[in-house]
Amino acid sequence: MDKFEAKKLLQKLDTIQNFLSEKDLPRLERKLDAEADNLKRNMFDDWLRSIPKSVKEIFYGKLTYDQLYSKFFPSVLHSSFSKNEIVLVFSILKSRNKMEQYQLKYSEKLSNLKVCLQFIKENDRSKFLSIFQNHDIKQKLLKAKEFAEENKNVLSNIQYKRENEWDEIAESFEDLDISLKNKRFEYLNPFVNLDTEKSKEDIIFKIIRDFLKNKILFLSEQSRNGVEESIRGIWKNLKEEELSNQLNSLPIEMLKKQIDNEQIGDVLDNFDNVGQVISLSLAEVSERYGLNMQQSAEILKQSKEILNDLKSNVYPKLTLDKLKGQRLQLLHLLNAYKNYPDEQAIEEKVVIENYRKLEEKLGNLEDIAPNRYLTNFIDSITFKYWCESEAEIYRILDGCIQVNSTFRDCLNDNLNDQEIKALFEKDSATFYALIEEITGNKKVIIHLIYQIILYMKFRRLNLILKDLKRI
Repeated sequence: MDKFEAKKLLQKLDTIQNFLSEKDLPRLERKLDAEADNLKRNMFDDWLRSIPKSVKEIFYGKLTYDQLYSKFFPSVLHSSFSKNEIVLVFSILKSRNKMEQYQLKYSEKLSNLKVCLQFIKENDRSKFLSIFQNHDIKQKLLKAKEFAEENKNVLSNIQYKRENEWDEIAESFEDLDISLKNKRFEYLNPFVNLDTEKSKEDIIFKIIRDFLKNKILFLSEQSRNGVEESIRGIWKNLKEEELSNQLNSLPIEMLKKQIDNEQIGDVLDNFDNVGQVISLSLAEVSERYGLNMQQSAEILKQSKEILNDLKSNVYPKLTLDKLKGQRLQLLHLLNAYKNYPDEQAIEEKVVIENYRKLEEKLGNLEDIAPNRYLTNFIDSITFKYWCESEAEIYRILDGCIQVNSTFRDCLNDNLNDQEIKALFEKDSATFYALIEEITGNKKVIIHLIYQIILYMKFRRLNLILKDLKRI
């Protein structure tokens, strides 16, 4: 062996060492890439075809087809279509295992061979020049050539296996089940990319959840249920306003008569009405007017009793001269509620209820596997249930969307302010009945008589003309 052959063998050895280190299997890897692309595309298209058109439109409102595809992860380990991909991955794993065995077996020999070939390359001389080499170099060179001749066939052997055995589909699939169980990540890696969500919320589920949340909010406001809530809200505001007016109209003498204490009576002379007292805290009453905590507490206790009696019976006035602002808005809402189609109102409640059930079903689905990637780590029975649950979500959602599309906007009563006032004047009983139906409040005795009765209660005295004039 001369230095020229040694140089060629060195190049071959470097290539083989790099190959064993990198474990590249170009033919198998190219086949795997093509098979993975084909498998993902087919599984994605099958999944997409199974989804109702209305649900797909929700997806396309957020993502393009290509974006949706990039974020889709196939359930590889549960699909009969994955056979070719699994065979290729198994073949690669099996070949790489053999390569590792060869690397361990021949690592030292290849390293020694490299040293010998390098020595030959650097020290081999022509017959004439070798005359001038010292004896030790000649002996080392001889041994190096002997070792190289004896072991160069290792390179040819590895090269043959690389080209004809390792980079080919496996002939035997013994232990495939064990491989699938213990190395499932390897079978999923061909599909992993920057868009793969391994542990986070699936983007598809997030789109559905956001849609449900927005629809529930919208229907809760833009439906008869929303009209009811608006009526209750306005009625609550009007009651608070009326309560404040009544408290501010109750003379402080009512509270003074209730508390038989001269010092407290002197303090109460600083107030014009009961409402002013109720607005203060215990500490404020005590600090401002020099009363002890017990006296201050008594004032507030008696004030709160008046407040509670008023609160339980307060009823906002809806007289024609006061019909403006929220009171006018209330009449429009009551009229819209009265004319709201009963069938649509029933369907709205059903749709909202189903949207909420879908949120729950989606949560249950994510408890099993929060995204499609992780379905590859559940058993086949659980996976079947997972797929059926996902399909049911899309089916129910499609039904809700179809019904939802039939809803008309019935929130406006299409009357101007003068028309609604005229309607109220003509048929106020209907409006009061609707208020009672929605809020539970009944129209009570007129304000003046109620104040008189309340005044009598707190004075615990017979009604006399003198006190009546104070109201």
